[in-house]
Amino acid sequence: MALEFISTIGPWNKINLYTDSLSVLEALNTFKTSKQEILAIKNDILEMSKEKSITLHWIPAHTGIQGNETADSYAKKATRRPNIEKYSKEIL
Repeated sequence: MALEFISTIGPWNKINLYTDSLSVLEALNTFKTSKQEILAIKNDILEMSKEKSITLHWIPAHTGIQGNETADSYAKKATRRPNIEKYSKEIL
């Protein structure tokens, strides 16, 4: 969802994307992966980086970082929506 949003935003050239999922960042930094979801994310980032500078950052989860706690709260609410796509940890 964050990558979709980044692709639609206006004039900003530098994007900082924060995640508390270290496993996703590690998977994105792996050269050899057969996981289609990771390959799709890598491709999206590469395409977007042609027009914008995108930097990925890891932040620790559940440590009281207000923005992350708010994002986590919204993510939990979104999982209760009827048409949300759910992924298991195994894909990462």
